[in-house]
Amino acid sequence: MTAPKPFQLIGPVSRDRHVYVDRPEDDRLLHILLDGHHCHLHAGRQAGKTSLLNDCRRTLIRQGHFCIREALYTHLSDHQSSLFDALHALGCSLMREASTALQVSMSNPPGSGLTVGRVIPAFLDAIAAAGPADRRLFIFLDEFDSLMNFAPSDVRQVLLHLRERCQTSPHTTANTLLFASVRTFSQMLRKTDTSGITPNFAVDVPLDLFANSEHTRRQLFEQGFPEDQPELIDALLSDV
Repeated sequence: MTAPKPFQLIGPVSRDRHVYVDRPEDDRLLHILLDGHHCHLHAGRQAGKTSLLNDCRRTLIRQGHFCIREALYTHLSDHQSSLFDALHALGCSLMREASTALQVSMSNPPGSGLTVGRVIPAFLDAIAAAGPADRRLFIFLDEFDSLMNFAPSDVRQVLLHLRERCQTSPHTTANTLLFASVRTFSQMLRKTDTSGITPNFAVDVPLDLFANSEHTRRQLFEQGFPEDQPELIDALLSDV
């Protein structure tokens, strides 16, 4: 019998080191991204969003794709007084990560004359221009609703210009975006003066909690849990 992997309840888990249970969203998210659609993954806290992002990123890289990930909260918490500075720091980090992943040199980061809403699109355009024309870069932006810690008028500008960029050429841009957050775009937009902004500028993927199903139990058995002790699995799944 295979020795059971650790069952981690808090924080990201790795398929290689911990028990990892596939949900339908694992395959769905990957197929949406490979089809070239921007995507928004959302669920409550500790529901497995970051673990799914990390697993999806590893899968894309193993398939030969370019993929980078940034957590907005890291940059926004370092620049709590200025959303512009926070997003510019995020953009510079994305450029460095993209330069390493694509193995290309990037020009000087954009900055002159930008408004707060145009910072992320400007960096995305610069990254797309520097990348190879025949390869797509997947960019994962985790903790996206950390934006809500800033002024609603500034958040509105960020969402408006992201929507404009994503809707202009959603299937042909050189970078495909995956947003992850607790709040949905609709919930984020309701906190701002939306002025007619529609929230559907990325495919919506809600992440369901783990189901105590035969599919889930079979995966746990395959990862070393004893089949003659079903009460152990029941106890674990009751916590998630």
